[in-house]
Amino acid sequence: MNDNAYLKKKLRKNLLNQRRKLTLTQVNTLSKKIFENLLSKFNNKFFENIDIVACYSAFDNEPNISSILNWLYNQGIKTALPKIMGDTIKFYEWNENLSLVTSKFNIKEPHNGIEVVPDILLIPVVGFDKDCNRLGHGYGHYDKSLRKINNSIKIGIGYSFQEVEHVPIEKHDVKLDYIITEKFCY
Repeated sequence: MNDNAYLKKKLRKNLLNQRRKLTLTQVNTLSKKIFENLLSKFNNKFFENIDIVACYSAFDNEPNISSILNWLYNQGIKTALPKIMGDTIKFYEWNENLSLVTSKFNIKEPHNGIEVVPDILLIPVVGFDKDCNRLGHGYGHYDKSLRKINNSIKIGIGYSFQEVEHVPIEKHDVKLDYIITEKFCY
């Protein structure tokens, strides 16, 4: 294991432990503030020519983005959810009438559906830095997928305490365009 991979593993463990200490009330309060911050940064005009936004099914105390999903639906914007397929992720159009199944990672994902290429991706983070470098769970699913759809806008969603001074970068890592937390946007 190289130095950056070792540092990422150590950092990931610490940040996940902090996130797991959040109560449900804290997750809901912070998630509401993240939604408000997202709307203040990206207004209706930003979403005017957007057809599909890929979201995620929150697990393990990730920010709950159900308010964002509802808002997108009310704006007439289609949503998609990720599905892990081997070592990558594919995105499938989703609405509340379509069923979800639990993956081997304990994440709710579409059972089947129409595969899409999203215009915007809302991506959960384990950690991040102010340069919009993302630390994920370490499987590389998002990075492999993001390299294939590099024209999409990539917005990381996380809590402010997940910010670190510097995310160790490896050549396969894909930088995000924005990071939104309950306190700020990079």
